[in-house]
Amino acid sequence: MGHDKYVFDGIEPVEERIRRLDEDAAYVQVWDRTDRKNEQNLGRFDLTPSDALPYLDDPLDPVELDEEEGDVDDDPWGMGEDLDELEEDEPPQRASSTLDLTPRQIAEAAIRWLRELAVSNTV
Repeated sequence: MGHDKYVFDGIEPVEERIRRLDEDAAYVQVWDRTDRKNEQNLGRFDLTPSDALPYLDDPLDPVELDEEEGDVDDDPWGMGEDLDELEEDEPPQRASSTLDLTPRQIAEAAIRWLRELAVSNTV
């Protein structure tokens, strides 16, 4: 995502606090208070699996390869297969159900969200 190109003074203590409070917090909310008379809510991240899922490193399982390596060695390009007999590819499966996310994973997703929000509000 290229977020390493940006430096935000003072964001690390906020990230550490999110990590420490991972089980005790309900949401993270960011306000722009550049002008105290005109505060602006920039966003809210609920510390829930559904909000975290888009910000996980790899929410999809890698495609599992067939254990029968003999077939692959004999015909690496699949040229011997009958095209009419090929099965349709199944859609990718989630790595885990959203209920399987740990509070730590949700906190890390919130930190990624926070960095993306900071980058998107950089002039």
